[in-house]
Amino acid sequence: ACALEPPGKMKFSASLRLEAIPHLIGITAALQRLAKGGPAGSCCLKLTPKKLYLNTRQSSCELYAELNMADVFSVGWLLESKRNNSVALQIDPKQLHGTLKLAQSCRRISVKLAKRMGQGALVFEFTDLQLANVWITQEARK
Repeated sequence: ACALEPPGKMKFSASLRLEAIPHLIGITAALQRLAKGGPAGSCCLKLTPKKLYLNTRQSSCELYAELNMADVFSVGWLLESKRNNSVALQIDPKQLHGTLKLAQSCRRISVKLAKRMGQGALVFEFTDLQLANVWITQEARK
């Protein structure tokens, strides 16, 4: 189970490294396949000052990924919370996978933490290569 952040002040803002997208797409594809038989939002995403963790568990097996924040996000990212600057969210791996696939041809991808219906949600904003200065916002949450 995911130890969710209690309500309160949480901040996360970062630029996704473009070279990390193919690796993240592969991880989220595997998470999506494993979580297919489970409930929506059955994947835990945890951000810490040094690591990004993704995992999902079904009755027969578990999939766990641990990535260095510096390999996923560009220099200058911000992470703040009351829980030792650690944020945990329940996400839908299918939505996250779809968002990353949509963003793979973009030249700039920003990721932020937002509050939607009292729950934390990752919000992706990106600029498409073909549509200069057009921002697309996509949420990855359960």
